[in-house]
Amino acid sequence: MIDSLIKRRDENDNREVKVLMLSATPINTGLADIKGQFNLIGRDSDSAFDNEDFGVESMTNLFSDGQKKYTTWCKDDDRTIGGFVSMLPQKFFNLTDKLIVARTRKMIEKTLGEDLHFPKKEAPINVYQGVDHFGEFTSTEAIYKAFEDLTLTAYQPSKFIPETIITDLKGQKLSWQDDLFREQFLVKMMGILFMKRLESSWYSCMLTVKKVLDIHVSTLAMVEAFKEKKAAGLIDVAAEDMDDDMLEEFTMFRKKDTVCLADMKNLEGFEKGLRSDITKLRRIYNALQNYKEDYLAGIEKDLKLNELQKILANKKKQANKKIVIFTVYADTANFIFDELLKRGCKKMAMVSGTETRTTGHHSTKDYREVLMSFAPYSKLYVEKEWSYLYENAHLSMKKYYDDEKHRWNVPYDLWLQLLRESNDKTLRLIDDGIDILIATDCLSEGQNLQDADMQVNYDIHWNPVRLIQRFGRIDRLKSPCETIRSVNFWPAASFEEYLNLETRVTNRMAIMNITGAETQELNPKYLKILQDNTLADKNAARLLKELSENSISDIEDSQSLSLTDLSMEAFRQDLVDFYDKNRELFENIPNGVFSGFSLPEDFKEQMPESLIAVVGYPHRVRKDQPYTNIYLLCQPVDSSAQVQYRELNQIDVLDFLRKNKKACRFVPDMIQTAEPEQLERLSTIMKLWLRSRCKLEGASNTQNILKSRKTIKQKPSMAENTAEKFQLQNFDLIVWEYISK
Repeated sequence: MIDSLIKRRDENDNREVKVLMLSATPINTGLADIKGQFNLIGRDSDSAFDNEDFGVESMTNLFSDGQKKYTTWCKDDDRTIGGFVSMLPQKFFNLTDKLIVARTRKMIEKTLGEDLHFPKKEAPINVYQGVDHFGEFTSTEAIYKAFEDLTLTAYQPSKFIPETIITDLKGQKLSWQDDLFREQFLVKMMGILFMKRLESSWYSCMLTVKKVLDIHVSTLAMVEAFKEKKAAGLIDVAAEDMDDDMLEEFTMFRKKDTVCLADMKNLEGFEKGLRSDITKLRRIYNALQNYKEDYLAGIEKDLKLNELQKILANKKKQANKKIVIFTVYADTANFIFDELLKRGCKKMAMVSGTETRTTGHHSTKDYREVLMSFAPYSKLYVEKEWSYLYENAHLSMKKYYDDEKHRWNVPYDLWLQLLRESNDKTLRLIDDGIDILIATDCLSEGQNLQDADMQVNYDIHWNPVRLIQRFGRIDRLKSPCETIRSVNFWPAASFEEYLNLETRVTNRMAIMNITGAETQELNPKYLKILQDNTLADKNAARLLKELSENSISDIEDSQSLSLTDLSMEAFRQDLVDFYDKNRELFENIPNGVFSGFSLPEDFKEQMPESLIAVVGYPHRVRKDQPYTNIYLLCQPVDSSAQVQYRELNQIDVLDFLRKNKKACRFVPDMIQTAEPEQLERLSTIMKLWLRSRCKLEGASNTQNILKSRKTIKQKPSMAENTAEKFQLQNFDLIVWEYISK
């Protein structure tokens, strides 16, 4: 384990006081994901890490406890990463600290070499242009009001069935109340879908309205046929073919139920609701159709598409003509492709989850050909093996082969020349090049497209994290581009107006207008889904604001757990060089060295006067004796003080010290002069911390003993008497700082 160093200078006598701090540990975002990685390392053995190095008796118990704490943390409106980290048991860090390494971009550039090039990110371009009218709907308010007035009766037939217990085809009992809530939840999602589709393109919204209208018309036809005794009257409650990952995520718990019209207590009410919705949907659809006709006639202009065309025209003048355009919906992707084609754009391709289109001669059954044609540097030159090409060309290994790294280092231009000379079949993909790649989010992960230096968000995904993933396609290691930039299309006249629109969308998730102006609450199961989703996250507005002002991949979300956020690698990498240069000095510093500083104004309301210390267990009898445990503590001097900083964990403590590392050294005179009364006070603070650790570890050990599968033969460490361990004389005070008000 690499120790971290924090250096502080005393301005009075120019002395440097060095503080040795224990590095904390990294943890990944999803506990289930990280457990899967550890299971792979441990070959699915629950006790794979039950040894002296890790001390984890049961992986299942450890991660089950961690997941419970994570669930509790998620419910806190004022949650912080530090709050979650402080809840995790020490054994969790024993595991993650030794098996996980998280590196930031700066670490990679610094430690892995300058040849690993990251491009410089320019400030994003923000385009504020949306659809604020179509047909008879002459304002955004009128459009949204029309969407909100929809009841979508075809999706909630359970409202018209008697409250009872329904049995499915397998004889399993189904709760009528669950069906009702599930259908109401689906209607909420459909309402959001209309709005997000319109934000993407009027064309996509029109197709969605038509699909929903057709479902209502066909359902009404079934009702009429049933009433005339011409059909059995079985209808499905579904929202098929909507091409929306948001709808898929939010309705994955929904069953595909079949409802019998004969079971309806209020069939007339169901029919009335269908007719009302059909009238409203038809009115919206006709208005969109009128807009389409006016657009085709040149009366209406698609101002959003016009802005995109301006960006493409400017891009065509630049040396790098490659650009990636992302949209949530395949309908919008097809619309953009068709319209740009009409406007004379060439060298284009479109890739969605189900379809590939191209202006070239690429395979439309294998989208990888399109990607290789769009990004030959990334997808061909970098990713593929070309040893045979270089060997056949008899290139000088002395000049172009790296013996240390065991790889060829041939310049891109020379590689391209060799391809032409050898007439390699790959050459057709380069000559039939693609400059404009239009894609849905099926390409937002796992693809290297860094030949492009510009990425466009033609619509703002409901999950802001997806925007970061999109930009990550061109923000890659070994990019041939010096600079890269993103373009964000916001469906409003300003960012503030966009937030107002999004608030309206998210409010619809909390309340839905039911026929008769009723307001019905979701049961806790579905309410939790609403509370946990990204749209309802109170932090989303802040994140989107940062996305509009900063380079996307630089955004850090204080509410989102990530491996980098919780890794101590940043502290290690920042300070390890300094430590190595002065290793002998630090190793000779005796235990008990101390320093201190006064809290700056920014921290006085967040943190009380405190003692920060590193202690080692067990007490060393000789200098070369290793410590079994090293603890980093942060304890208020006043035990009754309210710690608004939460229960500080190692990461928060080190981050706090890092932010104040340039503060002037200040230690109260009563400590400098070693007044007995003050020293006793500090000793009491240490004892309070020992008492809290004793209670914490004791409870953890007891829980592990009770849960462990090894109920007969317990290791001595499991049954260790924590009360005897956590005595002041059993610990060494390695270093400490006094934080004054």
